[in-house]
Amino acid sequence: MATGPNWAGLDKGLLAQGTAAYAVGQVVKLGTVPQSCAATTAALTASEFGGVCMEDIDANKVATGKAIINVRLGGVAPVRVGAANIPKGSRLTSNASGQVVVQATAGGPVL
Repeated sequence: MATGPNWAGLDKGLLAQGTAAYAVGQVVKLGTVPQSCAATTAALTASEFGGVCMEDIDANKVATGKAIINVRLGGVAPVRVGAANIPKGSRLTSNASGQVVVQATAGGPVL
């Protein structure tokens, strides 16, 4: 699947799916239509690819179906954390709130 415009080589512009707001540091997954992303509503599965929102976008803009959001697909990014402490070197995945957490089981997707 192709993705949208390229910013600084690490970010892609993706159509924000859904009706909820997106926030900087929120984990998203590739959406159901080409060049789109969707908020994570559960932990990422082994077949899903995650990225990190690099900007805030309000629900009104998302609801238009035309909002393009900057998503970091590789490299270093600020993230929202779903645990009080994440040990150095931990394998990270997402939770249902779009936050990063330590991966509990081996074999799943790693951010």
